[in-house]
Amino acid sequence: MAKSKGCCSIVNVICSCLTCGGGLYVVRFIHTLLSVAIPANLMYNRHTVLNQWLVRREGNYIYGILYIAILLASLIFYFCACLKNPGYVDQAVLSHLAEDEEEEELFTQRKSHKYSPVHTSDPLLADCIDDEHNRLDRQADQGSMENLNSSNSAAILPADNITQIEESIISHQTEVSAANLVPDRTCKICKIPQPIRSRHCEDCNRCVLKYDHHCPWLSTCVGEKNHKFFWLFLLFINIVIIFSAIIAVKGFPSHKQNDPDFDGREIASILFTILDCIIFLVGGLSTISLFGFHSYLMCTNQTTWESVSRTRISYLKKLKDDYNPFDMGLCYNTYTFCCRRKPKHWRSVYKKSTSSVHLFEEV
Repeated sequence: MAKSKGCCSIVNVICSCLTCGGGLYVVRFIHTLLSVAIPANLMYNRHTVLNQWLVRREGNYIYGILYIAILLASLIFYFCACLKNPGYVDQAVLSHLAEDEEEEELFTQRKSHKYSPVHTSDPLLADCIDDEHNRLDRQADQGSMENLNSSNSAAILPADNITQIEESIISHQTEVSAANLVPDRTCKICKIPQPIRSRHCEDCNRCVLKYDHHCPWLSTCVGEKNHKFFWLFLLFINIVIIFSAIIAVKGFPSHKQNDPDFDGREIASILFTILDCIIFLVGGLSTISLFGFHSYLMCTNQTTWESVSRTRISYLKKLKDDYNPFDMGLCYNTYTFCCRRKPKHWRSVYKKSTSSVHLFEEV
């Protein structure tokens, strides 16, 4: 019984070292050590072209410099993904999201609604037209009504414009019903409002914007603010792995029997090269598959959490399985993923894209 308790305590300690708190520096140290030790071994092996380029300075040494540059880029983006705030939700972020939503709603209203004086028995339509009356009055006060004909100031609104207002009212009602799918959420642990696409990470004990997953190799979450650095890290580390694997395979010594140069140093070099190839095989399969998957997520504006747990997410489970409410097109998805610096208010995007009733699953 005592032994089982001792084993459980050891397992708990090991597990805590691999979580966000305990292994914050251990995992990053291991990654840095591997990133430096494996290329150093390839450079130390006198049979590799890397040794020829950088140590003996024979041949085209530009390739060796390019290899080192790509390796450094992978380390830089790794630590950017580790150290960058993934998008922790706090009051400052909530204030920015609220301002962003208000600006988008005002822009949509100015762009989509066209008003003019009209008489109607529909009270909802009349309210919209009264709002337009007020806007026109304000424009008249500011001197912006010079081009309007005073004789037509009380003209009846054409039928097609009335239809546009009615369609905008129906669209607004549908958006309200869609918005009901995203009720105001409050994190039970953080005690703060939880924006759409955010999730509480149990390892970091924080809510994260556009939560993707908690990466144990980074010892942090991947969220809206560091997802692009994680993708860039995967891109460059894959280039390093493929480049290193080619160098290692071509660097195997081909000695003849009873070769005097074949000593213990050569045996150690071969064993280390074999170990490097095993690491390249295991690590390469993982990173290449991850890079392909996250490239797909970038192009479609999805997250790992939304892709895997769609049926358990409140704002996605009632939509059709093949519909992504956050897809804004390949170019804009890529731009938002790579170039947008401030967090985006995804609630407004969701409301616009789910304004059609046929997008919802029939109950």
